[in-house]
Amino acid sequence: NPKDIYVAENRLVLLGSTYRQFEDVKAFYGGSRAKVVILDIPDKKNPKEERFVEFDGYEISSRRIGSRLYLVLNQNPPYRILEAGDAAEKLIPQFRDSRNAEDLPVSRCGDIRFLPRYDQPNFLIVASFDVTKPDSDVQREVVMGSGQTVYASIESLYVAATRHDYPEFEKFDIWNPPALNEKTAIFRFSLANGKVTYKSQGEVKGHILNQFAMDENIDAFRI
Repeated sequence: NPKDIYVAENRLVLLGSTYRQFEDVKAFYGGSRAKVVILDIPDKKNPKEERFVEFDGYEISSRRIGSRLYLVLNQNPPYRILEAGDAAEKLIPQFRDSRNAEDLPVSRCGDIRFLPRYDQPNFLIVASFDVTKPDSDVQREVVMGSGQTVYASIESLYVAATRHDYPEFEKFDIWNPPALNEKTAIFRFSLANGKVTYKSQGEVKGHILNQFAMDENIDAFRI
């Protein structure tokens, strides 16, 4: 299902979603995947698929800066109990590059960032690669958190998400407790030299209006 397109030099970049189905009923991940297809278009009447990259989860937003594509994705972890012999990496979202024959984890377990006091049960994935070079590596950063709204400058990418605190309630209480203390968490990633690197995280009160309510001015981020 196509969603967005970019044009970079003689490449057409098509972004969308796809669905994969497993024959293995014990597979941890299935369902929707975010997909990027690179088409070589020097001959506009005869476009040719050059490469594809796909990720478990769904795309929040994307940006193209020069020849590099930046993807911001969310993936809810599967709630399953590991069986004897299962590797912990099975819990990590997978991605596939057409250069490889199989799916690979988006990150090693030890490289996923977990922020203190941030209990959002979600994987926030920021990925990047050069769409004009078929052999370019896919850079990835993974944070335990979620994203909703994205702002990017030439050197930084910001991901914002609203969160709430909840009061203590009984374990078997069937009523959802009221949400308190609405906040917006902000994650900053450096885009220096085309490499995605997690840098910092902060919080402000309230919820963000929209993507146009964020910007960067010299050394200051404004929201």
